[in-house]
Amino acid sequence: MITKDAVTEKLKKLFAKREQAPQNQPLMRPKREWTTGLLIAACLFLLSAALSAYTFLKNRTVVAPVSETEEAVVYRESTVEEVLATIREREERFNTLTGEAVEIVEVEEEEMATSTEEIIFEAEVATGTPQTE
Repeated sequence: MITKDAVTEKLKKLFAKREQAPQNQPLMRPKREWTTGLLIAACLFLLSAALSAYTFLKNRTVVAPVSETEEAVVYRESTVEEVLATIREREERFNTLTGEAVEIVEVEEEEMATSTEEIIFEAEVATGTPQTE
C-alpha cells in the first residue's frame, strides 16, 4: 500500500528535478529577430543589385539588328493627290460649318531632291519674310 511518506518523497524528487531544470527560454528575442530580418533584407538587396548590374552589363552592348534588304518606299503621286484633295475638301466643309473663312494658300515650288522637309507658313508667303516658331 502507498503511504503518505512515499508519496511526499516522490513529489519532492519530482519538484527537485524541475528546480534543477533550466528555466523556460523566452520565445521572442527582439534583438535576434531584428538582426535576422535585417540580414535577410540586406542579402535580398545585394542579390537584386548584383542581378541588375549583371543584366545591365550584359545588355549594354546590344546592337539593333540591321536588315539586309531594305525595301524602297513607293511614292504614288496619284494617291497623294487624292489624299490632299480629300483633306482640302474636309477643310472647306469644316470652315463652312464653323463660319470662319480661312484662306488656303498653295505654294508651287521648284522640284529638287532633298531629304529634309521645309515648312512654309502662310504669313511668310503673304509678307515674304521668314517666320520663326
